Amino acid sequence: MAERFPNPRGVLEGRAFAPEAWIRAAGEAAPILFAWELARIPKALDPPVRRRLHLLISLLLAAQAQGSTRLSLRGAALETLHQAFGEPAVDWAAFLEDPRLSLLVGGPDSNGPFVLGDGFLTTRRMLAAEQGVVGRIRGLAASPGVQAVVPDALLEAPVCLTADQRAAVRAALAGRLTLVTGGPGTGKTALLSALIRALVASGLDPEAIALASPTGKAAQRMGQSLSSYSMEGLPEPRTLHRLLGWDPRRLRFRHGAGQPLRIAALVVDEASMVGLELMDALLAALPPEAKLVLLGDADQLPSVDAGTVFRDLVTGLPERTFPLTHSHRMDAADPAGRAILEAARAVGAGQAPALREAAAAEDPGAPGIAHWPSDDAALRTFLRRWLGQHWRLEDAPFRIAEGQLEPAEAARLADLWARLDAGRLLCLLREGEGLRSSEGLNAFLHMEALKEVRLGRPDSPFLPGEPVMVHRNDAFRGLFNGDQGVVVRVARDGQQPRLEVAFPRPEGFGFFALDSIQASLDHAYALTVHKAQGSEYERVALVLPAQDHPLLTREILYTALTRARRSVAILGDPALLAIGAARPLQREGGLVF
Repeated sequence: MAERFPNPRGVLEGRAFAPEAWIRAAGEAAPILFAWELARIPKALDPPVRRRLHLLISLLLAAQAQGSTRLSLRGAALETLHQAFGEPAVDWAAFLEDPRLSLLVGGPDSNGPFVLGDGFLTTRRMLAAEQGVVGRIRGLAASPGVQAVVPDALLEAPVCLTADQRAAVRAALAGRLTLVTGGPGTGKTALLSALIRALVASGLDPEAIALASPTGKAAQRMGQSLSSYSMEGLPEPRTLHRLLGWDPRRLRFRHGAGQPLRIAALVVDEASMVGLELMDALLAALPPEAKLVLLGDADQLPSVDAGTVFRDLVTGLPERTFPLTHSHRMDAADPAGRAILEAARAVGAGQAPALREAAAAEDPGAPGIAHWPSDDAALRTFLRRWLGQHWRLEDAPFRIAEGQLEPAEAARLADLWARLDAGRLLCLLREGEGLRSSEGLNAFLHMEALKEVRLGRPDSPFLPGEPVMVHRNDAFRGLFNGDQGVVVRVARDGQQPRLEVAFPRPEGFGFFALDSIQASLDHAYALTVHKAQGSEYERVALVLPAQDHPLLTREILYTALTRARRSVAILGDPALLAIGAARPLQREGGLVF
């Protein structure tokens, strides 16, 4: 009888996988099915051997989906697998050296899709990316840059830099690789402004300096920050995918080792969000002698893709790393900012932060950090009050004549966006868990907003004044995953109003007809913490899951807290903060510098 694939739901829900959070969080049968197809390739395997191979490949794919680049063959997960399935302990390295598996698994010089290393299993693709990053980073770190003197005037105006910031600027001119890590508001933008001025003063053409970030939101913030320093003549900050020329039809980048970027320096903000394979592609496209400056926060969440590249770089290359420690955003002299700063530092140190209990009639956006009642009834009350502060039905059309908003209309739109963007609801989960996920929160708040519509339920799933987020790239329109905007009614040149989406841009707002992009939009009253990376808000409300969850880690709590400038509301069991703070994110990887 032909072998049959085990029931995927049974595999995912079986007692072997339930204790392993990172397996359960994979959440889909597709990797399991793919693993089964791979396990069928070797011929003449006994069913128990093929079953073990299938389970091992499934574990590796699940580990990579959770951010690891490899699977330890000596880890606790494999021991749990033995016990749950009632199998004797297996020497997995010896198991994978079976000649019958050679079409799939081999050493670094073999051609199979999987590589057996010293105590680990990985995919050839991930191993190649790790080797590429390590080799190119070592070359950058060892290569001296062109020596240049930094005039003191550039370090003192328009902002007088701290000693740490000055050291980073001087190092960036003296070498090809510079790593700058700092927490919220520690002056990375001021340093960036001075660095660019210093590079230009050293003789670089401003057009030869590329500015990039992993997401559209982060690139937009980078441009806005630099404009506040009157930085002119620079190329617009772009996402890394736009910079490298991602071709969705060929599934590859236009720029690479064979066609490097035409730049003399590259500055990447929010570098902690760059995954292993994207970093490998970026380094491959860097031309000889070009400088690379990576700015980020090594304590934040790493990329949703595999790897912890920025953290590994900071750990492995202390001589090229320049930490910034003083927070300018969460002012320690301001009690509200100081409370958030101390809470973030406590979480970063693995401890639960001190919380003030909110009063029943307190403003949801009150300064400081407070714990709010977390039962569903109290949560709904909080959400209604939050909605009343940040949203209102904006039914009056914005009038555009000859492609331009009138000044009064532009000011009204800016005020609408400022009110929406002053605060965000954040949560760990995207779906499920009722009001504890971004989907559940957005659905609830949209239904509450519908109550304000007096003329019945509208045809559109989006109301004027509602915040939205793009969830897939649209290079043709210049919209990218993570871009945020607001739905508005627009009357163009005296025509009947129609619904459009206004996206903030450095020069104002860009407009797109709602009908043309509706399929790419989600409501954005609430965001996952991952989606909020690269953003900052005046106030944040963090909705914790109902119980402990694999995503509840030190890094996700730290990232959530550090999105806020003056106000954080915690909705959930405070004990979960202690659990999460004590749980650092663990990813298996092989970057050694």
